[in-house]
Amino acid sequence: MYGDDSTGKLENCPLNCLKCKDADSCEDCGKNKWDSKNEVCVENCDEGMYYDEMNFCKNCMRGCIKCKVFDTCLVCDKSKFYALTSSYTCEKKKHDKDEDNKDKNYRWYDNNKAHDTGLTRK
Repeated sequence: MYGDDSTGKLENCPLNCLKCKDADSCEDCGKNKWDSKNEVCVENCDEGMYYDEMNFCKNCMRGCIKCKVFDTCLVCDKSKFYALTSSYTCEKKKHDKDEDNKDKNYRWYDNNKAHDTGLTRK
């Protein structure tokens, strides 16, 4: 809560905020996370983000929608043709419709499970 100088009343801090100076800012999110993109306290970071040791929401690597830290992805964005590699990074799936290479399948990983794509690689 904070004291509103114009009304002289105690007012609630913004949602998920433990300590604030006014209705538009937060000084302490408590156990919640700080979303610097939207400048608010949140219970959980948005998809494609993780929280660091200071509880700040940070972006995952490109193509990753769930990660522990920036360079350790758990789930890649399949809708944008990213696949999880064995080293926990996201890699664009490669498509090659060349008839000469049709028997050269390659593997991609999703939650540590290897999949044959049926697609070919140059």
